[in-house]
Amino acid sequence: MCLISIIDNLHRTFVTGPFGLTIGLDELFTSGTEISIGTRPLLALSAEHQFLHACYNVALGDYPVRLCSVRDLLLCLQHLDVDLDQIVAIAARWNGTAVVQRAAAAAIETVGAQVAAGFIELHALTVPRRGQWLMGSYLTAARSYSHSPWPRSRSSLGYGPGSDTHVPSLPRVPNICRVTAGPQAPTYNRLYEGYDAMVDRFRDDTVICRAPDALHRQLLDGVLVCSPTQTGSLRISTPGDIIWQLAAEPITVAELAETIADLYDIAVDKIRADIEAVLISLADGAVTSVDPPAV
Repeated sequence: MCLISIIDNLHRTFVTGPFGLTIGLDELFTSGTEISIGTRPLLALSAEHQFLHACYNVALGDYPVRLCSVRDLLLCLQHLDVDLDQIVAIAARWNGTAVVQRAAAAAIETVGAQVAAGFIELHALTVPRRGQWLMGSYLTAARSYSHSPWPRSRSSLGYGPGSDTHVPSLPRVPNICRVTAGPQAPTYNRLYEGYDAMVDRFRDDTVICRAPDALHRQLLDGVLVCSPTQTGSLRISTPGDIIWQLAAEPITVAELAETIADLYDIAVDKIRADIEAVLISLADGAVTSVDPPAV
C-alpha cells in the first residue's frame, strides 16, 4: 500500500520582514488565473502576481540564491503573459522595486545576459535609498532559513515531552509599536507614550550595527536575538524587528528613524521617540554595536 501525504502551507504574505509588510495583499484577490488540478478548476494568482512572487522568492527567499528559484523566475517570464511596465508599477506601489531589481540581477548573474535578456530592463531599475537599506537586512548568511544558527523547534533543543531541560524565559524588548493589518498599507500604532524622555541617550548621528557575534532567528511575530556573551535572549516584536533588519549594515539613528517613518508614513519625531527603547534594549543586550557609545 502506498500512502501519499500532502502538506499545505498557508502564508499571510510573500515574505517575512519589512518587504512583506508593504505588499498590497488585497490586490492579490482582485484577479486570478484559472488552473486545473485533476478535474477541478481553481484560481491562482494573476500572471503579474505570480511573476512578482517568483521575484520575491529569488531576491529574499534564501541567501545564497537557490538555482531552483532562479529557474522558476525564468520560466515565469517565458510562459506567463506579463507586462513588464505593469510589474514595475506594482513593485513601486508595494515599495518592492529593490526586490525586482535584485531578482533580475540574480537571474542575469546565474545564467548570463543572453539567456536572461528579458530581465535587463528590470535590472536597470533605479532603487530608492530606503530600498537599498531594507535589502541589506536580507543579504546575510544568518538570514537564510536553511542556514539559521537557531534550531527549528523546541524539541531539537531538548525541550518538550520527556525532557527535564529547563525552558529559559525570554525577556521581551518593550513592545512600543505594532502592525495592524488593514485594507491599505500596514498601520503603525504606538502603545506607550512614556518614551519621549528617553531620546537623549542616542544622538541622531550615532551609528547602530548588529554585533558580529550576535545570533538571531526570525519568528512569525518578530525576531529572537542573543549574544554569546550574555545569558539571556531578547525577543523583539513586530514591527520593532525592522530595527534589527536595518541594523544588518551600519546605519545612523536618524537614518533609521527616517526609513521607518517613510515605511509607515508617520512623523519622524514620533518614530524617533518610539525606537529609543528598542535601541537601548539591543545595546544593553550586547547584540548591537554603538558608535559613539550611548550615554
